[in-house]
Amino acid sequence: MPGAGTWADPRCAISATGDGEAILRTALARTIAMRLPAGLEAAVVESLVELQTITRMSAGVIAIDQVGWIARQLAPTMPIAWVDDAGPGDSIGMRQAGALGSSTSH
Repeated sequence: MPGAGTWADPRCAISATGDGEAILRTALARTIAMRLPAGLEAAVVESLVELQTITRMSAGVIAIDQVGWIARQLAPTMPIAWVDDAGPGDSIGMRQAGALGSSTSH
């Protein structure tokens, strides 16, 4: 379902995973995209908090915009991994992040 777990437009690209029903009910990826004027981090955090409030379920998001990227999740057991070109050669990172707000953003 477009807009639920994935979204891409000229401003941003968003991918979500987790409890599918909650992601569908809140159209999580599109909701984040519509909140983008507040900034990428605020859009992601506010949308995940709303998802948890409405559904009492969990999700995680990786999102990019023209400035950078962010990865956040509600469940502390959801790992985050990425590959980027920071530093010499390709950089690979993985973090078993804690609850919302403690994972990495660039």
